[in-house]
Amino acid sequence: MRLDACASTPSEDAEAEPCRVAEYEYVDRQRDPIARKVRLEPGRGGQRKYFFWEVLDADTGNWRSAKAGEGNPRVLYNLPLLSDADRIHVCEGEKAADALVNAGVVATCAPTTGWLPEYTDSIAQASAPVTLWVDRDEAGETQARRSLDAMRQAGVQVEVVRGRIDEPRADAHDHLREGFGPDDGEPFDLDLAVELAPGSIPMHRAASSGDLVFTRFSDVEPEEVEWLFAGYIPKGKITISNGDPEAGKSTTSIDIAARVTIGRSMPDGSPGILGNVVVIGSEDGLADTMLPRFLAAEGDPERAVLINGVRTREEGVPTLFELPGDVSRLEEMIVQEGAALVVIDPLTAFLAAEVNAYVDKDIRRALTPLAQMAERTGVAVLVIRHLNKSAGGDNPLYRGAGSIGITGIARQELLTARDPEDENRRVLAVSKASLGPKAPSLSFRIVPFGTTSRIEWLGEAGFTARQLLSEPSSTEERSARDEASEFVRDVLAAGPVAAADVFKRGKAEGFGEKAVRGAKDRLGVKSKKLGFEGGWKWIMPEHMPTEDGAGLNASVSGHLGDLGRLQGMNADIEGLTKTVAGEDPQDAPSSTHGHLREGDDETEIEEVLL
Repeated sequence: MRLDACASTPSEDAEAEPCRVAEYEYVDRQRDPIARKVRLEPGRGGQRKYFFWEVLDADTGNWRSAKAGEGNPRVLYNLPLLSDADRIHVCEGEKAADALVNAGVVATCAPTTGWLPEYTDSIAQASAPVTLWVDRDEAGETQARRSLDAMRQAGVQVEVVRGRIDEPRADAHDHLREGFGPDDGEPFDLDLAVELAPGSIPMHRAASSGDLVFTRFSDVEPEEVEWLFAGYIPKGKITISNGDPEAGKSTTSIDIAARVTIGRSMPDGSPGILGNVVVIGSEDGLADTMLPRFLAAEGDPERAVLINGVRTREEGVPTLFELPGDVSRLEEMIVQEGAALVVIDPLTAFLAAEVNAYVDKDIRRALTPLAQMAERTGVAVLVIRHLNKSAGGDNPLYRGAGSIGITGIARQELLTARDPEDENRRVLAVSKASLGPKAPSLSFRIVPFGTTSRIEWLGEAGFTARQLLSEPSSTEERSARDEASEFVRDVLAAGPVAAADVFKRGKAEGFGEKAVRGAKDRLGVKSKKLGFEGGWKWIMPEHMPTEDGAGLNASVSGHLGDLGRLQGMNADIEGLTKTVAGEDPQDAPSSTHGHLREGDDETEIEEVLL
């Protein structure tokens, strides 16, 4: 039922308060209420719309928000109307179903994403032919495909149509709104559409040769990214969660999964999403580790399943789930369960034997079907991965185990690490954000809870992913780092020193080049090419010249010569690259000069310039 008081709420207004625009009551065959779905517009967390369930309170007889395990009625919408129907119209949502009923036909839909055997039974018992309406988007085709296959297997006669409005996401409601009737649907060959474009949106225009298909940008309506955990875990995408053993990455994934099963707000206080969870795990036992942690996080066990393996009809004995071979089976479970989140922990345990995790081509072939499945179903996929042995230094994009292709195919990447300033705390940071700005890092503790443990979230943390990886992980490493910083500070205390001399003196004192460069970064030391004939000099920030020349001590003046003469050369310097102007190419973007790359030695750069 649409609520007129909210019908004009501007869903495009991201700042607008969510408004209760519709209530859809689900009843049994005797018309007794089971649950009520409420639609809000705009949705929370930047979504266009948001749904939640209500149930009747046994004591008061009033509707209240559903608790964990309540809500999903597992019956079709408008169930009592089906028994006397001459034809049943099946569509994707209640809004479209109501529009069809108002147009004089019997219409229904499933309460959540997916198509359960109970729905097929209800349709088959009605002994009426079906008109199946397919929404004009990939998710609509996926939903229609599942219901079509199930009804065909039950012997139901099904006619497949689409609305006449050729716009992205258009449905039966849009069709009727533009004046078309319920019998005016456009015949649609769902089998052909799926065959032509497996795993992607059907193409609208074919190339003249007939061999290529394409989509013109102007035919596509821009869509906002939808989030399971706003800023951290997007819906319909792969998110990689990296971390060392005992950093807390598996525990945080269980905490987030538990929140989804009860619709609880996320760790940063943003709105949660109620849904089911599918876990594919191998490192932790279900009974003694995963379930206790899940219950400690107040998760609803009725809404979570663990995939134990795959049983083939030929062998009968379950085998380990594999990527990419079992993605289609995973998709079936996601649709059946109405899952909002899939957790794979860890990734490497479930790659097929022929997949080399360190070969980019292998990884992309293994994970692309998983990414396409996530896009089709809208499910958020959270993949746990271990860190490598410092092969990528402090760059988080290169610290995940395996090929860089894993990072490439993920749209979001997280890092879980120990807090450098408090050994009892951990930090969850965003290391890659392809869909928007990076969200703030979050601090947490793993605290005892009975015989298990749970997460206690502590708010925002002041560390980036790169900073977390650059920090030493032991007292010995921290001491060595501090000693290197003290050495560089002492060497530069009197003024600028040639970089080559700093390295030479550092080597004599037992500090390697990497340690000296790390100290330079921590202290904010600047590199300047003082004059055209001099080499690169390192300068402490407090010794850097100001606009009027202040801040230079006598030794700096000795290197610069006549400061006024140098300032008078600005016109000549202006036409040169940043490097010639005196900026350290290591501190500048790699695009500053076509011949410079991040990490090039100053001596090599000087040779290029001269």
